[in-house]
Amino acid sequence: MHGREAVATRFAQMLTATERTLDVFDRPPYAVAHDNAEPVVRGKLRRGVTVRGVYAPESLDRPGALAEARDAARLGEQSRLHPHVPMKLAVADARLALLPLASGEAVDGALVVHPCALLDALRALFDLLWQQAVPVFRAEGGPSGEHDALLTALAAGLKDDAVARQLGTSTRTVRRRIVELTDTLHARTRFQAGVLAERRGLLGR
Repeated sequence: MHGREAVATRFAQMLTATERTLDVFDRPPYAVAHDNAEPVVRGKLRRGVTVRGVYAPESLDRPGALAEARDAARLGEQSRLHPHVPMKLAVADARLALLPLASGEAVDGALVVHPCALLDALRALFDLLWQQAVPVFRAEGGPSGEHDALLTALAAGLKDDAVARQLGTSTRTVRRRIVELTDTLHARTRFQAGVLAERRGLLGR
């Protein structure tokens, strides 16, 4: 299909018809405004639909994105971050997929995939990146609040300025707190701190 409006309409129809599972690769650009899609997704979560999202770091660079993800997680969404999300993708009920025809600055065309070998491959790709990705939020008993964002930054490679915008603080403050956190974890590097945080259960699965 072609045209941003057509893609947005088809995605909305897909969300509305989802009954059991929804797997999503989330990365900009977006054909549908989050204000339009989020209420539908939350409604599905309340009805018991299993929603899994693999987010690109730039997905959380949008103002309020981390708070939205946290609210969705409270309703049951399973959210993870991966440094290299290859494309946008939505798979509903393991039987229908929607993905852009091309990567670019705008979503002006999409491919609808029904049960076939391509759909099987897309589902396998999602499962692979899901296993590689790191959780956005901590397990019970781990640090909360700002530490969540800092641990996420360390484990998934979020840029310091993106974290600063989410926390409403300065990049300098974020960097100082990350240094403090790496010291607390006895890590030599930021990457090692993220690995240690995940191994110790400070990031939720």
